[in-house]
Amino acid sequence: MSTLTFRIADVEAEQGKKSYSFELKPDWVEEAVLDTEYSAATNIGTVSVDIRLVEQDVVVTGRFKAPLSAICGRCNSRVEFEVASKLSAYICPAASQADLPPELELTPEDLERDYYEGEEVSLDALVRETILLEAPSQPRCEGDCSLDLPEPTEIKRESPLSALLNLKKDLKS
Repeated sequence: MSTLTFRIADVEAEQGKKSYSFELKPDWVEEAVLDTEYSAATNIGTVSVDIRLVEQDVVVTGRFKAPLSAICGRCNSRVEFEVASKLSAYICPAASQADLPPELELTPEDLERDYYEGEEVSLDALVRETILLEAPSQPRCEGDCSLDLPEPTEIKRESPLSALLNLKKDLKS
């Protein structure tokens, strides 16, 4: 699946900053959402990222658009929709992970950090995770669904105190 990769040396050659654009083909999206209720739509999605090196660490910022399809939560028909969002990640060399003490109290920034090994960095896991987090939990058709619902009927309800009123009338007579 690893098609969203870049080489550290290529970014270094561009003075530590480089932009990349990737296509999210339907087969990649299908593999990314394999164990979920979603499937890939027929359109091709995009990922555009800016990569910046800070010493050996990599800062990733960008945007993505991923076409998905799922079953509508109202009418049970298949609906296609696009998930679009921002991406951001702070990726460190895996060697820096080994330098951490065993009983370290982690900060929120530490929890958002990812790690890479070697000269290539893969963004596949980051994009997959963001797609799944941004996808709607209850996909719906745009506009009105073709679901035929019965017309609502007005229900006449008695007051909860009407029984006491009837008892009062019975006692007077």
